[in-house]
Amino acid sequence: MQKIHLLHYGELALKLGNRRLFEERLAKNIRALAAPLGRVKVKRLYGRMVVVPETDMDDGELALVLDRVFGLAYHGQAYMEEASWENLERITAAILPEGEFTFGVRAKRAEQTWPKGRGETERELGAFVVGLRGWKVNLTNPDIWVQVEIVNQKILISIEKKPGLRGLPQGVSGQVMALFSGGIDSPAAAFAMMSRGCHIHAIHFHSAPYTSQESQDKVVDLAQALVRFQPKMTLHMVAFAELQQEIVKNTPQQFRVILYRRYMLRIAEIMAKRSRCLALVTGESLGQVASQTLRNMQTVDAATDMLILRPLVGTDKEDITKMAKKAGTFDISILPHEDCCSFLMPRKPATRSRIFEIEKAEEGLDVEDLLWDTVRGIETIQLS
Repeated sequence: MQKIHLLHYGELALKLGNRRLFEERLAKNIRALAAPLGRVKVKRLYGRMVVVPETDMDDGELALVLDRVFGLAYHGQAYMEEASWENLERITAAILPEGEFTFGVRAKRAEQTWPKGRGETERELGAFVVGLRGWKVNLTNPDIWVQVEIVNQKILISIEKKPGLRGLPQGVSGQVMALFSGGIDSPAAAFAMMSRGCHIHAIHFHSAPYTSQESQDKVVDLAQALVRFQPKMTLHMVAFAELQQEIVKNTPQQFRVILYRRYMLRIAEIMAKRSRCLALVTGESLGQVASQTLRNMQTVDAATDMLILRPLVGTDKEDITKMAKKAGTFDISILPHEDCCSFLMPRKPATRSRIFEIEKAEEGLDVEDLLWDTVRGIETIQLS
């Protein structure tokens, strides 16, 4: 019998004509994320996939890799053999643990040559287990589910099923540029877009030398935490302090943060287009801070023609925190840091700005020179 990891996907099953494309991307992602452990082969069967290690690797470590693959509804270690009743009984006997347990049998039949129906397979295999182990049957909440799938002239047998991340395979929706701070929200927003099939590039704005190197290191750590879910990530580090000082010297203080963010979007757009990204992503949640009112979002968005995605816009802080914990970024995010928008913060920021006011405020700035001077100083880090 061959030891495998059995994969079931959710939304992919609904893609019909495009399903093969999604399956191929899913297989590519699995191979890439498992590469540090060794080589794996991903086989497509009817409505499911199996992962077969081609080099020695720890099954538990491979399971942890599969925990981080978007597009999987469930996965678990299983055994595969040619479809016959004798093989089914032999493998079942080999994988059942010793001890006293309750159990149930679930069978799925996608193989028309299998001589027994689903119900008959479940009853007869259940009777075999009772005769072999003497266990009691519990079809509501058993200690062990014996799960049998008959497909492509194979039987797949497992006694474990772990929930996956669901969503879409990372990369099928294209590339996006995520504005990345050191807080809780922006990494959670990037994670949310990963779950919808986006490949993330990241850009961070810092106020060095007026803020610490530790704040930049923290952002690198946050990006590295998300690289667990995609094979590599590009992180752009933007020295923003000089541009901020020009804004402070030449514009009304209540508009500072809005002007900061407009320049951030302009710079992010330049870097996004260089990387062939289709959209920008921010971690804004409506009404959370002064710059995140509808009026201010509208004013900030007017600085760019690029699509801006805000996956957290209608999400409260408690749910954002849950998402950050799921992404593995929360514990890093709550470490102390100095955000660039808190540098030279106005005493009373505007909450209801209007576009003509902001455009008038920008008349005192040399927009193009400031923009390109900042872009030329960007440091790019490749994470994998």
